[in-house]
Amino acid sequence: NLWQLGSNSANAVAFYKGDTQNLVGTINVTSSSTSYNTTSDYRLKTDLKNYSGLDLVKKIKTYDFAWKENSSRMHGVMAHELQEILPYAVTGSKDAVDANGKMIIQGVDYGRITPVLVKAIQEQEETIQEQAIKIAKLNKEKELLEKSILDIQRRVLKLENKKKK
Repeated sequence: NLWQLGSNSANAVAFYKGDTQNLVGTINVTSSSTSYNTTSDYRLKTDLKNYSGLDLVKKIKTYDFAWKENSSRMHGVMAHELQEILPYAVTGSKDAVDANGKMIIQGVDYGRITPVLVKAIQEQEETIQEQAIKIAKLNKEKELLEKSILDIQRRVLKLENKKKK
């Protein structure tokens, strides 16, 4: 069921939690793109806290791996390892099987990692800017020291020349 959001976009699918009217996501389409959206409205959030994106990112193990099915290579994570760090980004349970012993596969929503990556980049940028300021300061100090050394060398040379006369 399509319903119009604006003149250029529409919800192709709207997801609601249970039998309530709480919208939790949409798939929007335009004439040239599709967006997969999770609710993120500020009015639905409380208790906002700061965190270290870099600390979380450093804990995430990534791999260059081959799929067993066709040997195609890809970069990614192991769902059960990521679940220990960002449980909301993973569905399913490690080693889960159904009553017949068939694997119940875990999944990763890589989009849920994005805010942590953005935070980590922001923290790195802050560190880079702080280091750039320190480097500029050290370069100025180095220039002053080099000038002082040249001045001292000239003075020593003058004294030596006076001593020879």
